[in-house]
Amino acid sequence: MKNTTRNNIQEQVNLLVKNAENIWIPRWFDLFSNPHSGFHERLDQSGTPIDLPRRLVSQCRQIIVYSLASNDAYTGKLNDAFDFIKQHYFIPETGGSVFSLNTENKIHDHTYDLYAHAFVLLACAQYYKATKNEEALAYAKTTLNFIKDHFALHIGYAESLDSDLVPLRTIRRQNPHMHLLEGCIFMYGVTKDNTYKDVADTLVSLFLNKFFNTEKGVLHEFFDENLNVHPQEGHKIEAGHHGEWIWLLTNYKNIFGQQSNAIDSSIDDLFAFVVKYGVDFQKGGVINSHDSETNTVIDSNKRIWTCFEIFRAASIMYGYAEHKENAEKIMLLLLNNIHNDYINIKTGRWKEILDKGMKSVTDFLPATTPYHIYPILKEIKKYILPI
Repeated sequence: MKNTTRNNIQEQVNLLVKNAENIWIPRWFDLFSNPHSGFHERLDQSGTPIDLPRRLVSQCRQIIVYSLASNDAYTGKLNDAFDFIKQHYFIPETGGSVFSLNTENKIHDHTYDLYAHAFVLLACAQYYKATKNEEALAYAKTTLNFIKDHFALHIGYAESLDSDLVPLRTIRRQNPHMHLLEGCIFMYGVTKDNTYKDVADTLVSLFLNKFFNTEKGVLHEFFDENLNVHPQEGHKIEAGHHGEWIWLLTNYKNIFGQQSNAIDSSIDDLFAFVVKYGVDFQKGGVINSHDSETNTVIDSNKRIWTCFEIFRAASIMYGYAEHKENAEKIMLLLLNNIHNDYINIKTGRWKEILDKGMKSVTDFLPATTPYHIYPILKEIKKYILPI
């Protein structure tokens, strides 16, 4: 029976990857590609572009998806999109890239955002792997130097900078640091440049010493200027990010050959929270956020990205005997949700946010979401096939 279940999961994931490569991605590419420059920020459910400022992070995530698809039909647009970012978002005088453009490709928001710069690194890594365009390596290195020179604080990195490169005073978050780790891991993978490893080491240390609460076994989201849990907002925690850290810490261990009892223990605790509180085993999906003090639900909506992130985390934990049973339950549940609740398998259109009862509460398609679908399915396939 166990082998039958495993084979069923493998077959379903293989089918989803094939659907993504043969149906969804070509349709996403056609719908999101702006014929004049880069990619649209958001579509309505009919596929019509919505008039919104176009964020750097959206351009980067679209590049990531089509680069990973490794289809020659996308190469021309990928080159144009990369050049578009360099020409319109990148500011040579500072070495950073602005947050967003308006519909005339003029700067809409001159803020320098850490989260967006993290995705510049990841986009450069995937784009370079697809095209071998060495300009991507140079842009990534310039971006990393900009992060180190201007975002670095006495501990961790600033959320954002104003146009004069002054850090903006705001609640600090683990999320941009998490994605910076992701960008550094993937850039190290294509360059073997230890500068990326050094930053990755620092970020994992921040996770172990600041972001992750070893006593409670939870990942905090919001912090004060010293990266202590924020007194008003620090109780809010998100299961989806618990899943992302499981994947990133596993990648970190694998790519850098790091063995750490602290990391292993944290991964176990992250997954334990997901199993106990994150996944809704009754109605399906993954609950958005909880209160770390009471373990009660704060936001009962269920976003598509959390479904895929937790699916990937479960595919990793499936490889550990002590977690296999829970991981299998989660994968079967979320496979059902993907087919029946989140994605139209025949068209690739998706529902961005579902409510507690698994009914859609949104009518738009963000350009950022395919990054949480196709790359994750590829990763899931990698993790479950050897089992």
